[in-house]
Amino acid sequence: MATRAAMPLVKLSEMSDGDEGDMFVLMSFKEELTTRDGKPYFKVGFRDALREVTFPVWQDSPLAAGCKNEWTPGQFYKLRAVYRESNYGPQLELRKVREVVEADTADGFDPLMCLPQTRFNVEQMFDELLSLVDARVGDAALKQLVRDILIQNREELLRFPAARRNHHAFAGGLLEHTLSVTRTSEHLADKYVQYYPDLSPPLDPGLVVAGAVLHDIGKLREYDVSPLGAEYSAAGHLVGHILQGRDIVREAAAGRGIDPELLLRLEHIIVAHQRLPEWGSPKPPMTPEALIVHHADDLDAKLNMFATSLAADSGSGPVTSNKNPLRQHIFRGLDYTLFENISRLELASGSPPKNRGLARCRLIYMDEFKDQFGRTGDDPFGDRSELLPKGAFLVPLAGLATTVLTLLVVWWLNKYADDFNIMGWYADHVIPIGALLVGFAAGSGYCLASWWRGVKIGGRLLAWVVVMQVAAYFAAQYLEYRDFDQRLPNGVQVGFVEYFDMATRSFMFKKVGHDPLNKNPAAEGMGAWGYLIRVAELAGFTLGGALAPILLMTKPYCERCQMYMRTRPVAMVPAGLLPKELKKAKKANTPEVQQRSQQVLSDAYDAMKDLVRLATAHDAAGFAAVCQKHSPRDKSVQKLSGRVEIVVSKCPHCQTGLLKGTLLAGLPDTLKKTELTLLPLTPEFVRQIEGRA
Repeated sequence: MATRAAMPLVKLSEMSDGDEGDMFVLMSFKEELTTRDGKPYFKVGFRDALREVTFPVWQDSPLAAGCKNEWTPGQFYKLRAVYRESNYGPQLELRKVREVVEADTADGFDPLMCLPQTRFNVEQMFDELLSLVDARVGDAALKQLVRDILIQNREELLRFPAARRNHHAFAGGLLEHTLSVTRTSEHLADKYVQYYPDLSPPLDPGLVVAGAVLHDIGKLREYDVSPLGAEYSAAGHLVGHILQGRDIVREAAAGRGIDPELLLRLEHIIVAHQRLPEWGSPKPPMTPEALIVHHADDLDAKLNMFATSLAADSGSGPVTSNKNPLRQHIFRGLDYTLFENISRLELASGSPPKNRGLARCRLIYMDEFKDQFGRTGDDPFGDRSELLPKGAFLVPLAGLATTVLTLLVVWWLNKYADDFNIMGWYADHVIPIGALLVGFAAGSGYCLASWWRGVKIGGRLLAWVVVMQVAAYFAAQYLEYRDFDQRLPNGVQVGFVEYFDMATRSFMFKKVGHDPLNKNPAAEGMGAWGYLIRVAELAGFTLGGALAPILLMTKPYCERCQMYMRTRPVAMVPAGLLPKELKKAKKANTPEVQQRSQQVLSDAYDAMKDLVRLATAHDAAGFAAVCQKHSPRDKSVQKLSGRVEIVVSKCPHCQTGLLKGTLLAGLPDTLKKTELTLLPLTPEFVRQIEGRA
């Protein structure tokens, strides 16, 4: 009779897409949820030391009853499963599930294999800690005390974490942290014994080592450790590990005949090792030994937090996020070749409810620091010195030139074209259309020169544009004042301020002749209300001048080459339904249409994630295939209530690119744009996808 071959035992963290095998895992959580249709399901998680996989167990699954009634978070299980990589993250197709039994130990089961744990051998660390005590603690009674405490608590030390979350929060973390602090303290004690030979009382390196070994021993009573992690015990909540560490030492020292002062100094190291009352220490370090152990402990904990935060942060740029245990940014380094080392984007999974977008990735080039920080190596893009904007000052000059030219044209039209005043064009007597057009023409020089010279429009340049537009407007009014007869019929000389006031008060929305000084008594102006028109005119002229630079600020810019990028759409993905269909569904109150709308939006996010995945994998063929499936020229998609626009921008010199996805929701008159992702592209990939376009 043929029997089926046994499945190989594998580790969950080592499985690849499509692999099947038997594995030992820990059930990390189980959560009962409902679908949009109100159908119940369970979301469960299984993990080993290095990977956690979460996935749904649907109501109609054969495993649903067992999941509901038998599966328990914190319990170890043996699974037979297929590992899958999906658009929603890692998944497991479960074939068999059962709890771990005692016989599984013979197959290699160990609870530690399913828990985050130290990367070092715990047995070797424990032996080294004992060796340090034997070699460095000179007082025989103190040495035996420390050895006995370690040996009595050996099993706990091999598996306890050093903290619940912040540092060394894994099995064996307490032992790893204690050994590291002891090594550092030993080094510092040896240094300062030689540095201060006349210190009185003398620094005791043996006491330093003993205090470093026992400084966190109270955490064995502070925590209750389970497979799901460490939680505070009742004594941990009410007393804390510092006083409990002192209690452990006092209990073990009873009747041993240890020198009272030596024991007192050891207790002080434990009590003072966190220095501040808000950190748990009732006293600050008051001996050299306590000061050394405090700083060694603080340094080791913070360096572990640095390392963990750097490894966990998936962003880009020179610094990490400040969402870490240290609550601060951490410097990654200045990498002017960042475009050659693009990190894989982690995208949000599942259906896209409100405020859930795709992960963002910023492209930052730091070429200007290349020489300062000694970067070496050939520049793959060659000499770009001729591309640097040596004539950045030409941008404001060009804007000034177009402003003067535009105002001269307006002045000429006002003077020689009968009944023509472009600045007087208003829409609905409110919107200064003419002033906007004149301002746009006047400010076009800033935009043209910025594009030509590669000078990026920034806040300072934009402020310069605004100031120049305001100054140009009043300069134009002064030229108009100089062009008119500056005397009233009674011979009184009119100054510019008086002229400006009379001209403003004479504004009217009807033709009464060319009489800015209101010499015609039959012409009645708006009076003081004319200043509202004047303000609107000035605002329109200023906004029109700043409009072109503002639009240019949104253009992708290559910091490396100091050039604006060229942009072209590559895909338009449906993310909504026809507006008519949505209106009918709203009136009829049909939830099916709303669900279909959500599904279309979810599919659009999936397509966006596929493009990001293909781009980061440099799969140009797959990228082009997805783009061809969603043509940007498909007019039917543009009629939908939502669509995701995918564009690729590239620098014309270095060919570095950006992939940008934007969700466009609504019709053209109510269009709302939401940026989904901004991903750097390497020059090689940009050239490949252009060749397949």
